[in-house]
Amino acid sequence: MSSHPVHPKILGFISEDASAWLVAVLALLVGGLLTLLLSVATRELYQRQLQLRFELLANERFSLIEERFEDQVQRLDGLRRFFVNSDSVTRQEFEGYTKPLLLRTQAYSWAPWVKGRDRESFERLARAQGLSGFSIRELNAEGRLQLAAVRDEYVPVLYSETQSAQGSPLGYDLLEQPLRRITLERARDSGTMAASQPLNLVGVEQAYARGLLLVAPITVLARVEQPRPELEGYVMAVISMRQLVAEGLPEQKHDNLSVRILDLSTKGEHELLYQSPNLPVASPLSATRLLRLADREYQVDIRPCEAFIQVNHSSEASLAVLGAMLSVLLSVLLYNLVSQRQRALELVEQRTSQLQVRDRLLEKLGANVPGGIYQYKLNLDGNAHFVYASAGTGGILEVDTQRLLENAEPAFERVHPDDLEPLRASIRVSAERLSPWREEFRVVLPMRGLRWLRGEATPERLPTGEVLWHGYLSDITDLKRVEEELRALSVTDSLTGIYNRRYFQERLKAELALAQRGPGGLAVIMLDIDHFKRINDQYGHAEGDRVLKELCGRISHRLRRTDVFCRLGGEEFMVLCPNTDAEQARKLALELWQGLRNVPFEGVGWVTASFGIAGWRMGEGADALLLRADSGVYAAKQDGRDRVMAELD
Repeated sequence: MSSHPVHPKILGFISEDASAWLVAVLALLVGGLLTLLLSVATRELYQRQLQLRFELLANERFSLIEERFEDQVQRLDGLRRFFVNSDSVTRQEFEGYTKPLLLRTQAYSWAPWVKGRDRESFERLARAQGLSGFSIRELNAEGRLQLAAVRDEYVPVLYSETQSAQGSPLGYDLLEQPLRRITLERARDSGTMAASQPLNLVGVEQAYARGLLLVAPITVLARVEQPRPELEGYVMAVISMRQLVAEGLPEQKHDNLSVRILDLSTKGEHELLYQSPNLPVASPLSATRLLRLADREYQVDIRPCEAFIQVNHSSEASLAVLGAMLSVLLSVLLYNLVSQRQRALELVEQRTSQLQVRDRLLEKLGANVPGGIYQYKLNLDGNAHFVYASAGTGGILEVDTQRLLENAEPAFERVHPDDLEPLRASIRVSAERLSPWREEFRVVLPMRGLRWLRGEATPERLPTGEVLWHGYLSDITDLKRVEEELRALSVTDSLTGIYNRRYFQERLKAELALAQRGPGGLAVIMLDIDHFKRINDQYGHAEGDRVLKELCGRISHRLRRTDVFCRLGGEEFMVLCPNTDAEQARKLALELWQGLRNVPFEGVGWVTASFGIAGWRMGEGADALLLRADSGVYAAKQDGRDRVMAELD
């Protein structure tokens, strides 16, 4: 072993002789460097996470828009097939089919193809079907509907189901406007669905007016004399882009993304179809995708908004401030640790000497105070011994303390056999749960005989896994004796020695609870001594007390072991009969009655009593049960006393 003393280091690496200021400055520099490196790494991680979050949101928005485009195509195709597979479609049938389809669609319309020579007959037929004042109309220079000019063909709106409060412009000729005409002709020539260029919708609120027209031609099958299918008209979906794209999304101030949709099918400059009301912020983040609606292609551009930047703000500044604060705190902490270490070492020797003095005082105290203090250790192998046992501990157990330090069994040998196993079990529970131990138990001592002891201890688990208790033992024999006497006084009648009213009420409550849970019955027998006042008046109260004692003796000898005999007060007594019905109680009462009236009382003569019986009934409480028994006693008194009255209903 080295002769040089080994000095412990602060936190395992700082010498006790190091300068406090030097340690503090080094800690501040290291903390600042680590904060800088962590800030750079955090910035790069933030940029990657921001890119991933934006791409995730953008892909979700792309998928949503694409799904809604496809949904519009499928709904209009379903309406087209409805017309193709029907001989004719009435206005009511059209409304019934299209009304459920109006989700994110401004309107669905049916516009038949009408030749110029058939215009008048077509208008008369429409008016005959309930459209009063119907005529084919067109927009004038002021944007108002007027009677359409004479042309070779028309495509007027005949049926329309719309969400707009302004209603539908029935009779409006779609061929009058060039953009709509081009869309209709393209659908007719291709025989498939066509989408219009961006346009301002007619009959739609101004906020939702920007949109497009989705058109599907309705044709009849070709015949021999007409090899090409003949056009019947068009079914159309009037689509507001604001309603289609923005409906169901967060409010403008909460939306993270700005969406712009460009029509790429327009020659020359791409025409803007839709722009989100929330403008994008300056950011390198952006996403673009091409989507198709019918026969047209659209470029969807998505960029982040101010809400996205606010929600996904960088923690770099907060991290830098926090790192700087921690560096300063660490510097101050290390300075305090090092500077205070020397002062702590100076106090060690002083405290050590003080503890030695206190140990000697504790040992002296343990030897002179009543009872004893100890430290009890339970080893991993189950063996136990006392680490420390005061002289009082040995004295209270009448065991040499040196034996206790070697093995704890001499102490357990003193424990009463009935209390030994519960005592060991309580110690095991305290060891398993590390809960405070408290127990009262009996010991059989060679010199003082049977004694009651109380022990209390607090356990702790040692690093080796063993459990150590710190506690005390005290002799409570005198206290136990007083408790037993007080208990007896509290539940027995001082004159007769039988149980009193208080004990009867406690037992009745407990037996009622048992009767309610189990199959066993319960009955009570109440008796009242006849003319007891006359005995007191004629022979004196002393003789009356002797009669009460002798009566209690006679009845107690005839009761069963499970019956409870109590004095309610004066000359009233009660017998509580568990697991007994009313008939069994009546037989017992007859035996008690016979025992009283068959043998006279010395010095007094014949003493009789009136008996009442009550068997417990399901759902009955204690008061009702006692009331029926008391009513039985009253009835016996009324019938002449000295009798057992059967149970009353």
